[in-house]
Amino acid sequence: MNKRILLIEDDMNISRALTDCLQNNTTDVEYLLSAKDALDSLFRRHYCLIILSLDLTEINGLSVLRTFRQHHIVPILAVSQCNSLETKALALENGADCFMAKPLDLKECHIVADALIRRYTQLGGDLKKPYALSVGGSLIIDPQYRCVTFDGTPIELSRKEFDILYFLIQHQRQVFSHEQIYSRIWGENVILDTEKTIRFHVQSLRKKLNFLREIAQIETVWGIGYRFNPNPVK
Repeated sequence: MNKRILLIEDDMNISRALTDCLQNNTTDVEYLLSAKDALDSLFRRHYCLIILSLDLTEINGLSVLRTFRQHHIVPILAVSQCNSLETKALALENGADCFMAKPLDLKECHIVADALIRRYTQLGGDLKKPYALSVGGSLIIDPQYRCVTFDGTPIELSRKEFDILYFLIQHQRQVFSHEQIYSRIWGENVILDTEKTIRFHVQSLRKKLNFLREIAQIETVWGIGYRFNPNPVK
């Protein structure tokens, strides 16, 4: 499987130059102009390196950097037009593994990127670590810290509510019966009141996530069970 780099840069010329420089037979570069799209992609795919511009126009680059670092240990190369010591310090303090100033020396960038990827893969990356998930770039479900946030605001869930939500979002649009959900979350043989147990927890989840109904819903599939739909019909 090819190594994958996520590039977040809203300057198309820089994006194309970096992609041409870093992409080869063993490495794929996925570049995105939007930080929100990048955040969503980060929680859906595995990357060996993130190259993040701190000069994004739509959002503060340091804020994006902090969010990435809170949920992943993948190496981050921060780049910026500002080459001051303060900018470098802020980038490193907020989670960057390395900093480079624009205009970028593509040869040096290639060397740095290779070194960061090599260190990450030699250490085994975080392939065994459960990945945080995102819905629309706003709702984040992090199994490492067992927390759910919406635009940075925590949402309090019980242990089983969290487990059910994470499981359903892992398998978006896939329908699961009450028995399948119970077996997966509780890890026990199905009991007589399985349907009642699952229904109770799903109803509680829906109340706590009611404000999300415009962008995502836990839907009932009559006669079967439930599914998580990130794009409900309005």
